[in-house]
Amino acid sequence: MSKQDTESVRAVFQTYEDDAELEHDREGGIMNHDELVNSGQTYREIRWFDRETVDAFDLTVLDEDHPLWCDEVEALERGDSLRVDELREGEDA
Repeated sequence: MSKQDTESVRAVFQTYEDDAELEHDREGGIMNHDELVNSGQTYREIRWFDRETVDAFDLTVLDEDHPLWCDEVEALERGDSLRVDELREGEDA
């Protein structure tokens, strides 16, 4: 196993609001994802992921050169998360 296989990185992903009305198919996939996005029932969040997960789901890695990088992202601890819309209120992050 290489170092990259076990490396953890900060990444952005899209998740669903707690009250989102998810419709699942038999395999557990979300059938109404686009509808939920269009109705504002999703948001982007930053958290730590294993590099393998980031690569598998094509997530955006946040590093010092990324436009969202700031003190809050740098201080983010494993197990915690940041909502992008709260991080950059008023900006189209």
